[in-house]
Amino acid sequence: MSRFNRLTWSGFALAACGWLLLGMLGAAQFVAEGAGPAARLAADARLVSIAEMAIVSGLALAVIGVLVAGFGALDGLFGALLRLSAERSREAAQAASAELPADQVVERGRVRDRSYAVYGDGSVEIETLLGVRRFRSFEEVHEFIGA
Repeated sequence: MSRFNRLTWSGFALAACGWLLLGMLGAAQFVAEGAGPAARLAADARLVSIAEMAIVSGLALAVIGVLVAGFGALDGLFGALLRLSAERSREAAQAASAELPADQVVERGRVRDRSYAVYGDGSVEIETLLGVRRFRSFEEVHEFIGA
C-alpha cells in the first residue's frame, strides 16, 4: 500500500512543474542576458509569480493529501475501537444478566411505609393501594407513589 494518496502525488507533481517553470525562466534569462529587452520577456514577473504559486499550491495539496490519509487512518482506528467496546459492553451486560435471575430478590426495604422488593433484573415490586404492583425501576415507583 502506498504511503501517499493520489492527492499528495498530484501536489508533488504540481510543485515539480512550478520548480521546472522557475528553473526554465532562470535559464532563459541567463542565456539571453546579452540579447536585449526581448529576451527579458521570458523572465517576466507574472511568469515567476505563476511558477511560485504552482510550487506553493502543489505543496499545499501534498499536505492536504497527507492529512486526508492520516485522518482516514484515524477514522478506521476509532471505528475499530468503537466496535470492540460495543462487543465488550454487550458481553458484560449478558454476564451481568446471567448472574442474577429475574425472579431472585436482591433487596428488600420500605419506602413511605410501603414494603418493596428489588429483583435481579432491576424491577421493583411494591405494595400500593390497589395491591402489590411490579415496576421496571425505582424511578417508576417514585413517579407512581410520589415519593
